[in-house]
Amino acid sequence: MKRLLLTVTCLGLLMTVHAQYNVFDVADVDEQGWLWFDSQAKIDKYVGLEGSGKLIEMIAAEYEPFEDDEASADFIGAGTDGNEGGPEAKKGAIKLVKGQSSGSSDGGGIYMKISNCAEFSLFLSSEGRIAPGVYRGEWSDILGDFALVRGYTPTSWTQLSKAGQYTWNNIQELSNANTGATIGSESDVAVYIKNQGTSPLFIHGIKLLSSKLSGMETSTEDKHLEILFDGTTIRLEEKAEINVYDSKGALICAATASGLSTQGLAQGMYIVKAHNEKAQSVLKIVVR
Repeated sequence: MKRLLLTVTCLGLLMTVHAQYNVFDVADVDEQGWLWFDSQAKIDKYVGLEGSGKLIEMIAAEYEPFEDDEASADFIGAGTDGNEGGPEAKKGAIKLVKGQSSGSSDGGGIYMKISNCAEFSLFLSSEGRIAPGVYRGEWSDILGDFALVRGYTPTSWTQLSKAGQYTWNNIQELSNANTGATIGSESDVAVYIKNQGTSPLFIHGIKLLSSKLSGMETSTEDKHLEILFDGTTIRLEEKAEINVYDSKGALICAATASGLSTQGLAQGMYIVKAHNEKAQSVLKIVVR
């Protein structure tokens, strides 16, 4: 009888275990499942500017001159003492542009499309107080429509961490106390991590697990619609519905076409969303 009960108990435990899959290639992660940006090959494979279709898209700062984030295997982050190149400093990172001022929430960020997020963790460093924000949305949302999950600011009582290094584990467990917004989901979510501190923020590593085999959206011909912008004209590879929004999410103009002129728009940052029956895409542009 004891053996039977033990067998049933073990079977019950096994039934509650959910498989988790790393969304990055096995050859690119360490034994604990972390992807480190310590080689340019890995950066080129996974990281790109907004609209690139890469798994991790870098989002420019939201204030003039709308500076782009950068990623390099040569970047040296802050050590445990909070100084660049200090003790245990890591080499290789995505470098997010600092926020304009304390509490401005307008620094650079990264954007990812995730399915069935089971674990999401980041290894960060900065010479200033570490103060990121986490936002979530649907895959089709523009960034201005994303909901705040958790936000930090660079003060001693509202920071995520003091200057130095910080392993931010299990971000998927965070939720907004008022709205319940979270990135932990059994469905598709878009995640936006933004630098809300007043010092550049280095992302040295990411651990991202999904409860299904295909954990992130990739750019393929049947679901990614390339948007090009030459400074005056928005161009698509095929006809689609084009919507242009300002930085606050207000619709400025729309058309169904393969191109749209931005002449006549005031200088500033805009979000372009294009979609047809086969594909959709979103791109941030700056009109100068």
